[in-house]
Amino acid sequence: MRPEDFQLIQLEASPAMFANLEKGGCEAAVLTMPSFFVAEEKGFRTLADPAEMDIYYLQNSVDTTRSYLKANRAQAIRFAKGLIEGVAYFKNTRRESRSVTKKLRIQSAQEKDIKYLEASYNLLATKYYNPTLYATPKAVETSLEFIAATEPKARGADVKQFVDESIVKEVEASGFIKHLYETEYR
Repeated sequence: MRPEDFQLIQLEASPAMFANLEKGGCEAAVLTMPSFFVAEEKGFRTLADPAEMDIYYLQNSVDTTRSYLKANRAQAIRFAKGLIEGVAYFKNTRRESRSVTKKLRIQSAQEKDIKYLEASYNLLATKYYNPTLYATPKAVETSLEFIAATEPKARGADVKQFVDESIVKEVEASGFIKHLYETEYR
């Protein structure tokens, strides 16, 4: 498919995109959860599922400077532990996590439906939320390729130049992450 074969239109958030798709206002849409669960249930086909594709991108990253890490290492370790513990809590406490998700994400009637909330939780817990915070080198490469389109210096840059895994490695080596997944929350 070539860019001249289709037209992109802005349709706001996922529920609005789905409503437009359902009314025939567009032929395809990039839907987020739970809208894509509703679309599948109503007979729309999934053309591509990023969770099933080898697409690597830094969607949720924590960024800082090397000088900050050097000057505030203990604070950075506590922050990483908090983030890692939050992911573990989400994965280990289904009922509470669904409740929090419902409170934070309510935008549409779809998001209030327990079946879609459950499907969203399952997707996040099994495919998107990793127990550790390691950056995927391929994701950094993808970001650098994107940047290289307007900033040629990014082309050929060493991925290691942009990633410092020492904090996560230290947290993991301490047994902190393993302990979180051995311990049952409430």
